[in-house]
Amino acid sequence: MNFTKTIMTTASAALISSAAFAGSHMSMEMTIVSWGGAYSASQLKAYHEPYSAKTGVTILNDDSSSTAVAQLRAMN
Repeated sequence: MNFTKTIMTTASAALISSAAFAGSHMSMEMTIVSWGGAYSASQLKAYHEPYSAKTGVTILNDDSSSTAVAQLRAMN
């Protein structure tokens, strides 16, 4: 019983300290890779804008995946 209590206390302390560390070192910029076109536009309206407004994180949209299939085919 005492061993279980010690393990639970240690795990709780580790979780709390890691959450505090992660929160204080969070980046204020995020890059999202997408396919481009209407799909990226819908993601921008549905996800990026509300998330940025709520958290203050700047989202950079990278539409380079739109050429991924062509690049894979060119390799063959």
